[in-house]
Amino acid sequence: MTLFEPSGERHRYAVLDSYRFIAALGIVAYHFESHFSIFLPSPSHKLENLQTLVDFFFVLSGFVLMHTYGERIDGWARYGAFLRKRFARVYPLQFATLMLCVVLYAAVTSLRIPVRDPSIIDMHLLLPNLLLVQAWGVTDHPGLNSPSWSISAEAFVYLLFPLFVVVARRLGAALTLGLAVMIVIVVERVRGANGLPSGSLATFDFGMIRAVPMFLAGIAVYRIVVERPARPTSWLLPHALFGVIVVMMLSKAPAYAIDALYPPLVALIAMAERGGRRTWLASPIVTQLGNASFAIYMIHTFIQIACVGLVRHMGWTSVPALTAVGFVGGVVIVLCGVASYHGFETPMRRWLGGSSRPRGLIPASEPSLRHDPPAPNRRATKMDSEAGT
Repeated sequence: MTLFEPSGERHRYAVLDSYRFIAALGIVAYHFESHFSIFLPSPSHKLENLQTLVDFFFVLSGFVLMHTYGERIDGWARYGAFLRKRFARVYPLQFATLMLCVVLYAAVTSLRIPVRDPSIIDMHLLLPNLLLVQAWGVTDHPGLNSPSWSISAEAFVYLLFPLFVVVARRLGAALTLGLAVMIVIVVERVRGANGLPSGSLATFDFGMIRAVPMFLAGIAVYRIVVERPARPTSWLLPHALFGVIVVMMLSKAPAYAIDALYPPLVALIAMAERGGRRTWLASPIVTQLGNASFAIYMIHTFIQIACVGLVRHMGWTSVPALTAVGFVGGVVIVLCGVASYHGFETPMRRWLGGSSRPRGLIPASEPSLRHDPPAPNRRATKMDSEAGT
């Protein structure tokens, strides 16, 4: 059986995009709790494990890129085209948020505004962020738009993607998953021996290595899904598994135990979609929100900083008040994400990607999964998307 879906049988995985939106909201909620903790006498940090949702982005990215490009990168020219499309998708917003950091730095220094966390405007980190290497162990602290470390990690696995395709072909799904587990074990031991914290939460400190096993797992999951005959699969299965993951996160289960459930989650979602069962998560409104998930992830920190300033200025430091500000701020973040997707990201992708119209959507921790229009006499579509952050 072929490793890839025949071109006439490609499926749309719209619900994967919807889950990406849900994961992006989880990251936003975690960072709201983190920002607002300074106003609480004894913060609980109940949402701390929601940061593992970035690993869901990495698994999803491996799955989607294998689906979209796995059989298409057969030479240097196509590899270059692949990198150009990835660059066109993730870099414009990365650059725009960096320029916003520069503006903040200029405003803070000229007006002498006190800043609780100077790393937010640390211009020493500008070059690594411009080069997308801020998660490659070249800095000793996070800063600027710190969530963008996952975009740097994505850039790392993009560069290695053809190698991962070869590995998946040679080893098969089971051994590829085994390799991913071995990488996790080796990385954990190496980090421990060098006094580094667990790799499951690495960001600026070699976070790109954190992405590798999850990305490989996504590639292996893709092979498992396409080699399995499409059968009706209940949506209750992925939704229930996601519920278990949420409970584990809120109960502060070990990060690696949570990460281990993301590949099965992606597999169950994909199987349910291939089985043809309908779900409200595939509705146009929800999938459009999925399209905005990358922007939500990349811009939410700036809106949260504004929310912190508002709370401090107005004295709204009670838990109900902070919850209300967080909710309204979350709505603003989503609306800005949708506006960014349609008004900035899509035009930039058309221009830099070398096409006159969008060839698909992408989120990434990515991270959206919209698809190309069907070619003549073809029944289905192709995705041009990522994972990112």
